[in-house]
Amino acid sequence: MVSSDLAKSNEPVYLVKIKPDKPTITAYGEEKPLQIGMTLEADILHEKRRLYE
Repeated sequence: MVSSDLAKSNEPVYLVKIKPDKPTITAYGEEKPLQIGMTLEADILHEKRRLYE
């Protein structure tokens, strides 16, 4: 999806800033460079709790 497609979607969209461990990802067995503006679908951990809480 490109940003214009995202604007037309009824799905919620969030801006997330990350600091990756390396500048590439493995896709279909090949290393691919990360690029500015790439989109993804992810589950985001948004809460931390200690075991006793």
